[in-house]
Amino acid sequence: MAEHRRFERHGSALETGRILFGEPQDFCDCLVSDLGRSIATIEIGPDTALPGTFRLISEGLRLDERCLVLWREDRKLGLKFAT
Repeated sequence: MAEHRRFERHGSALETGRILFGEPQDFCDCLVSDLGRSIATIEIGPDTALPGTFRLISEGLRLDERCLVLWREDRKLGLKFAT
């Protein structure tokens, strides 16, 4: 279902995104730098703490996915879509 809402694209995306998490719901902005069918790489702000799972939204990429963090390196995170 979610695949119909995002571009069938692999490679550099360079679009803004929003991360939603927690109760009550918090959010932070990010940059989606790479996008595949079931994975993505994002960059977040320097002092941003995120849980291991969250929702990633990008209107420009038509993306709305629940994500699992696979790896973290400084401000970059590798994600897997939990669809």
